Amino acid sequence: MIWFLSLLVQVAWTSVDGSKPINVTAVSFHFPSFDAPISPFVSQEKLEALYDDLLRSSYNKNMPPVPRSGGAINVGVGVNFVKLKSFDVVSGTLTLVVHLRLCWRDDRLQFNSQKAFRSSWNSPADRIVLNSNLVWNPDVVFLNEVDGRQFRHDGAPLLLTDNSFLEKTGVNVLWQRPLEIETKCRADLSMFPFDSQSCELRIGSWATSRQYLQLEPQQLYTEN
Repeated sequence: MIWFLSLLVQVAWTSVDGSKPINVTAVSFHFPSFDAPISPFVSQEKLEALYDDLLRSSYNKNMPPVPRSGGAINVGVGVNFVKLKSFDVVSGTLTLVVHLRLCWRDDRLQFNSQKAFRSSWNSPADRIVLNSNLVWNPDVVFLNEVDGRQFRHDGAPLLLTDNSFLEKTGVNVLWQRPLEIETKCRADLSMFPFDSQSCELRIGSWATSRQYLQLEPQQLYTEN
């Protein structure tokens, strides 16, 4: 479940056509009303013990997880489009804000929620939040992005799921990266002003071949 605070802003205007804002006249907060979920974490000690067990010294974040049956790692990929920031028809560049969704299986990060938290854990909704810098993650990027900003690690946290979720879906690591990307998109204005533009976004691994990493469409695992 996503928790949020709604902020209502009222603005006064200086012109009849509303083209010039003058100042903010009122601000009010609204807390949506719904039943609060119960946290699965029963104690600080149990949570820290689980983190210590998952990130034990034998875990090497520079090494990818190898499937038990061998072969390539399957990484699920999905994209949520958040905002179209700009489309420069002169330079032929498109700037977007997106959420890049990735999911995969890492058997080294498996845990039994009933053993760690007992009945307080509700598998479909509960997650462990983990700093993405602490574990292996795939080098999946927008290949035709032009400014390279997505290579700067954004530190977006990832989510670990328990063994029950892993058995049902085949994945136990969920990662959603908020990215602003700029990509080349040549504009065809021959039908202007009745034109429509198509821009291709290429998603793939920057350095890993298909022999070791396979991409597939990702289901949207929402929190209940």
